[in-house]
Amino acid sequence: MSWAGFAGEILAGAEARRLIGGTPEIEKIGTADYPTAARRPANSSLDFTKFEATFGFPARPWREALAEVLDRIGKEAAQ
Repeated sequence: MSWAGFAGEILAGAEARRLIGGTPEIEKIGTADYPTAARRPANSSLDFTKFEATFGFPARPWREALAEVLDRIGKEAAQ
């Protein structure tokens, strides 16, 4: 999943829950197009092996966790 893809999933979930009106267009750019002082790896995939070994349970699927966060935001906004 790219950062642009992740942002798209967040916005699509927010729109589906009517937290936002419409999904903005996301412009995908390469790392070279976003210069920073820090050097960035070409592949920055998260590895949950150490987390799972340390805490003794698997990390939740990110889509499941994202849905929970968006649902919580929706409930708090409705109050």
